[in-house]
Amino acid sequence: MDKLKRIIVCGPPHSGKSVFLANLMRYIPPDKYMLIYGCPDGEGHWSNIANQQLVGVVRQKGKFDENFMTNILSAIRNAEQRLILVDVGGRRTSENERIFKECDGYIILSSKKEELVEWRNFGDRLGLKCIAELDSLLVGESIVYADKGDGILRGVVTGLERGEYVSSPVIDKLVERLVEIIESNGEKTLAEKTADVNGVEIADLIGIEDRNDPWMGYRPWHTIPTLEAVAHLAKKSLVKVWNIRSAFIASAICAKLRRSMVELFDVSLGYVMIPDLRPKGKGSKYGLSWKIIETDDYTVVKFQIEGGFYNPTWLFTAYPPRINTGKGVIVSGKGPIWLTATMIRAYSKTQPWTATFVVSESGREQPSLDGKKWDEVHPDQGPCVFVAGSKVKLGELIAIPSELLK
Repeated sequence: MDKLKRIIVCGPPHSGKSVFLANLMRYIPPDKYMLIYGCPDGEGHWSNIANQQLVGVVRQKGKFDENFMTNILSAIRNAEQRLILVDVGGRRTSENERIFKECDGYIILSSKKEELVEWRNFGDRLGLKCIAELDSLLVGESIVYADKGDGILRGVVTGLERGEYVSSPVIDKLVERLVEIIESNGEKTLAEKTADVNGVEIADLIGIEDRNDPWMGYRPWHTIPTLEAVAHLAKKSLVKVWNIRSAFIASAICAKLRRSMVELFDVSLGYVMIPDLRPKGKGSKYGLSWKIIETDDYTVVKFQIEGGFYNPTWLFTAYPPRINTGKGVIVSGKGPIWLTATMIRAYSKTQPWTATFVVSESGREQPSLDGKKWDEVHPDQGPCVFVAGSKVKLGELIAIPSELLK
């Protein structure tokens, strides 16, 4: 097999790429791959799991500018995982050409035959190896086409509708191919070897069995067991956290280990130091804007990254705004895990409790709701997870009105 590691998933708009990836990722070993979004359209794997009405409320589209390109190209180039999947926009642009040049192979998913041919020509011209040519149809049967002997998987995938999971022999075959790539790409990376907290090892320790989601199975009720598993590190001066993909779990760890320096692993940056900040004034003006909504019971602090890109060198200035210290706080915003964790850690020092909005939980079954999905019980409210505070049970969910998230 040719040396492959960085694999693009491409095709025209409205072919179901996001839903396809959400289904594909359920079967790839969760600790062995990374997904990078090469298009600033505001979608992510969470958009297939979450309540679709709430997705429309919180989705933020970014800009396809040079800052975005620099960040994405760096992420692809420096990613250490054994398999890197890259989801690109649906047009053959100069930006996508730059992204293709950083990769080794590509998968085409297309709802139009003529577009499949054009994407094949595009990828071949740039020197990448085609791994799969897949047709996408809303209805019908998923079928693996006859092997042509050229090493390319061909077939049709059906039923890729947002919010749905599908069973497909085509996806099964593609997973087999991707697992082969993973197995050909060696053992532990340096970042994994130097970690004090390993997301896979913690999952093993606390008994997470179902890991077929992008967060390796971490759910709100795993917050307390995770914190108990890392409590022995409380006196360690520097703690490195590797492969924790859930923002609320990473934030809870950073708040718990407040006396330690904590570094979170980022796929494009390596380990990122979480600064020891406190809320200040109206909040940092460096690359961030803020909106504060105080209710009778809590304060919602929403942040937005100006221009869609946050320079990690600004992180030590990322102090959140000072708010009423007599109330708990809910932090909401789209950004890197290390940015959310910085805000959570700062507020954990001043507020009775701290929670963060987790949109992906809005479309998932909740044991606390007798197994019902969150949106079946709270159709007009978003789920937030308690991640710090002595006056609340960590990992429990609090419902806030969707209008506060707009």
